[in-house]
Amino acid sequence: MTPPGVESRPLCLRDALAIEAASHLGWVDGIEQLAVHVAAENGVGPDDAFFLGVALREALVNAMLHGHGFDARRAVRVEIQVDSGKAIIVTIRDQGPGFDPASVPDPRTPENVRRSHGRGVFLMRQFADVVAFSFPPDGGTVVRLEKRLPRAA
Repeated sequence: MTPPGVESRPLCLRDALAIEAASHLGWVDGIEQLAVHVAAENGVGPDDAFFLGVALREALVNAMLHGHGFDARRAVRVEIQVDSGKAIIVTIRDQGPGFDPASVPDPRTPENVRRSHGRGVFLMRQFADVVAFSFPPDGGTVVRLEKRLPRAA
């Protein structure tokens, strides 16, 4: 919502927007809302923008919890960029020990369906068009989420 007296203009990203946030849940809502806003301003429909936010939230909370143990002295880096009108790209990086994405249990199997956790990677894959994990030589995990933009009319 635009404040009274302020001209409403789309938020345009010419370069990646980078955020370094302490590994504290207090940052999650604002970062999610920013990504949803950028997606919506670039033509992503409301539902798809919302679900991109959910994918980002899952990646961000995983980085804070599994990467840093919610140690607020350690920062998670989030970058949001628009790739030449083709896609919204969100990357989330932590300095944790990393993990094997292939070993994450499927939350839909009978033995996992009632578990109260373990759905983050699954939700990321459902809500982003591309999900990639990388593990830099200096440590940590980088999660890359991409949401394709609708074709220009």
